[in-house]
Amino acid sequence: MVLLNRSSNDIDRLFASLSHPHRRRVLEHLAETNPCPEDEVLRDGPIPGADETERAAVDLFHVHLPKLVEAGYVRWDRDAGVVDRGPRFDHVSPVLRLLSDHRDVLPGRRS
Repeated sequence: MVLLNRSSNDIDRLFASLSHPHRRRVLEHLAETNPCPEDEVLRDGPIPGADETERAAVDLFHVHLPKLVEAGYVRWDRDAGVVDRGPRFDHVSPVLRLLSDHRDVLPGRRS
């Protein structure tokens, strides 16, 4: 299995990146659609009201995307407003597939 060959820091980075639902949604979205406009990533979130939408946008642009960029899982062209798979996306894609393949048996996951 690929993860067994990774260093502890790589695995810690991977799970830290997957630990927040906004970051998981970004990565899941990129697994399906690459590249994508940053507003499309935001639109995919389950944000019920205007205040929450604004807060989610601030968090996405100032917290979540920068963390994913730092981990190397995404590239983000702020000027063009485009997010795409980063040079280390292949480190996270097997776990994304695993989550997707077992969506119906994982807690809190729906098909």
